[in-house]
Amino acid sequence: MTTRDWWTLGKIRTSPNPTTTRVWRRHINVPPSWWVDTVIRAGERDPRRAIPQTTASLFGVGNVLDDTTSQFALNRNELHRAQSELKKLGVDPRQPYVALIVRDEKYFDKFGKGLSDGRMRNWSITDFAPMSLALAQLGVQVIRLGYLVGSELGVEHPLVFDYAT
Repeated sequence: MTTRDWWTLGKIRTSPNPTTTRVWRRHINVPPSWWVDTVIRAGERDPRRAIPQTTASLFGVGNVLDDTTSQFALNRNELHRAQSELKKLGVDPRQPYVALIVRDEKYFDKFGKGLSDGRMRNWSITDFAPMSLALAQLGVQVIRLGYLVGSELGVEHPLVFDYAT
């Protein structure tokens, strides 16, 4: 028996991170939504044709891709653009850095409380301020990423970049 995983990532224009969605589409099996909808409807009409379905979200707590081998790779143009954008922010892409990806209440208010289990994905960014300062004092750049954030990181240091705000 052959198994095939199909993913749907939604519309790129409605994604919180369109670039990441485009890159993922290059590495995972994303058939057209009309095809997946047809297969699902066929299974609803005739249970013998039903396919197993797992609901997982790239944005929620059940991120199945988090448990898979990384296949995320930028092409040459994307890599050049990323390095250029980092330099505009004052980040040196040749030096060590840590990215903080922390979602808070403001994000979940827009995209749905069901995306957070309240423990792993819903934190106050200020909880990361002492660690950010300690890393910066060791010479590590700290870049806070995010979309729809409720507050600033609140660390004033030349190696700490609050890109989200």
